[in-house]
Amino acid sequence: MIGVVCAHNPGRRNLGMYSVDMAAEQFFGASGRQFELIKFTGHARIGRLRYRIVDSPADLDRYHTVIYWGDFQQNPMWGQQNFGRRHARKHRTSLREGVRRWKQTCLQMDRPRVAGQRVFSVGTCFLGARSSLHDSASLSEYAGLLARFDAIVPRDPGSVAELQALGLTNVVPGFDCASLLDGTASTPTGDQSFGYAFGRTFSESEGRNVARTIARVTGYRAVPIRWLLQRHKPRWCDFRYARALRVIRETRFIVTDIYHLAINTLNLGRDLRCVGKQGAFLDTCHDLKKAHLLRMSNLADRYVEIPPGTVDQAAYVVRAVAACPATSTASETFDRLRSECRHRLQRLLFELPAVQAGVHPPSSPSAAARPAVRPE
Repeated sequence: MIGVVCAHNPGRRNLGMYSVDMAAEQFFGASGRQFELIKFTGHARIGRLRYRIVDSPADLDRYHTVIYWGDFQQNPMWGQQNFGRRHARKHRTSLREGVRRWKQTCLQMDRPRVAGQRVFSVGTCFLGARSSLHDSASLSEYAGLLARFDAIVPRDPGSVAELQALGLTNVVPGFDCASLLDGTASTPTGDQSFGYAFGRTFSESEGRNVARTIARVTGYRAVPIRWLLQRHKPRWCDFRYARALRVIRETRFIVTDIYHLAINTLNLGRDLRCVGKQGAFLDTCHDLKKAHLLRMSNLADRYVEIPPGTVDQAAYVVRAVAACPATSTASETFDRLRSECRHRLQRLLFELPAVQAGVHPPSSPSAAARPAVRPE
């Protein structure tokens, strides 16, 4: 059986991570192979998805293939700022112990490999990984743990560069897991309107004001999308997600500062204006990941990047969005990237025997390099 380890998502907060897990259900379900969605914490049910909640990394021994699916699970920035802190609060222990638990859970530290078991990291973002490790010993340990994976399939070129700078050779270029969701391109069925959701670059209230101003300047009606949910119960996630997709399909374009809403918009072939700020990558919600997505998708003209020192950021965004040429044409590059990622994963996970997908490295981290898995 295949064990698919999903990132923590409370369900009531983030439809983006729900779409990542939905993509896992679709992708592995279509393969005809037995699989389970796994989490180490959180709800056992979110919307229609069911998860097996495991207590210990040792519980993964029962799977012949373990796949860490999406988000930042192997990124030390997430390990320190998210997983480590959450574990420390829940168990009333130190942050150091929380980070150690992250290494055991997401990097398989202190765990001998089960004979014949394969381990993959798919769709992970590694932006900022090296800068969050402050000494050579930590970098060496991190590289040695990652080298034990049969293959790592990061979601963007910046993440590939991070891993290559560590000397890893088990890296295969990939794309975001949510892009694997089935999506049929559609034409807008509503009036002259645009959908919007904010909560990253701007607060939700600031975003509403930006949307109202865009509506006044362009003459389009602003339709809110409830994406970053605050108080809804996990069982309603399917309904909330379907409602959000309906707005995407019915409006002329989407304005957002939310990464996975941008992915879901492009999945449906809809036009996009994505907002972000320049700056160093300091946390997992930082805007740089959106810049990578739009640029690698050949949609840099759809990325509204606010320069440092901009006094009236809202006015800058309004002007940039209003000046963006109207089009409903999806990105051919985005569609090509998601298609290539799907076929690459099918071959890597389901077709290649273990000896071709990757060989276990020597015990010495310095000798951890191994033949790369090359896409067709």
